[in-house]
Amino acid sequence: NGWYVSKIFTYMDTTNVTVTNSSAGVKVAWDKVDGATDYRVYRRIVGGSWEIVETVNGDVFSVTDKKISSGKTYEYTVRAFKGNSASAAAKVQRIQYVEMVSTLSLANAANGVSVKWNSVSGAEQYKVYRKLSGESAWTELKTVGSNVTSLVDTSAVSGATNYYAVKVCTNGTWSGVKSEGINYIAAPKITKTATAIGSGITIKWDAVAGAAQYRI
Repeated sequence: NGWYVSKIFTYMDTTNVTVTNSSAGVKVAWDKVDGATDYRVYRRIVGGSWEIVETVNGDVFSVTDKKISSGKTYEYTVRAFKGNSASAAAKVQRIQYVEMVSTLSLANAANGVSVKWNSVSGAEQYKVYRKLSGESAWTELKTVGSNVTSLVDTSAVSGATNYYAVKVCTNGTWSGVKSEGINYIAAPKITKTATAIGSGITIKWDAVAGAAQYRI
């Protein structure tokens, strides 16, 4: 048994260890190591000292590191344990953490859907996407600078649920995605100036796709 444990824990297969930006922080994931009872995840700022992020049971294969700062670059590694026996550290994986937007608000505007989001510290660009209900692929609407935190989508489809997503870019690295949806109803367009007739005033407007009622 001692030889078997030693053989397992002299090496940890790191081919599928990954680090990705997520909605809550950096997600670190790895493949199962046969015989492992625990895993320990380590993190350091590039050039700094290693510190333990978290120790998890052997049936857990990912953790999300939340105690990090947007715009900084971190390195991660993982070790497998069985009792006091430990594997070699996984190959170091590096990532720049980019915080995602935390608030995304949508509203029906006079000429489309108003999309607004919060400013993110260190952001260089924001990328805005849209898709309709039932669609799987997002369509990029626009990329804007760090000083822009809103736009109006004049191509929104009336009578349909329009979904929007925003990503943040810092130093070429993109954040996770914040998304929300809204049932867009276009504003009616009055087709003719109100005119007086013998019995009152006539008002006419174009039909709006998806409208159930009109209120004058």
